[in-house]
Amino acid sequence: MEGKVILGPICPVEKEGVICTPTPEMYQARKVVVFGSDGKTKIAVADIDGNENYRVELAVGTYVVDINHTGMDRSSDVPLRITIESGESVRVGISIDTGIR
Repeated sequence: MEGKVILGPICPVEKEGVICTPTPEMYQARKVVVFGSDGKTKIAVADIDGNENYRVELAVGTYVVDINHTGMDRSSDVPLRITIESGESVRVGISIDTGIR
């Protein structure tokens, strides 16, 4: 399983002409967490790199994907139930709302 994570907002007040870009450290603080089909048994934790990507090797089966919910983080994309088939890769994009306003 692999995918891209979008993180934001990261500035309490965005000003015109000023771009607030998440740092690699902000992504490193967040994790993609994979649970077994019961949604409770932790199977794997994937780091998010400075390019907003993550990757985790999973065996064939059904899993529940979530985030580690750092601070006020939330996402309408997860939790998400996925099924890994033999020889296939599943892409899961996740947008994390930091709650910063």
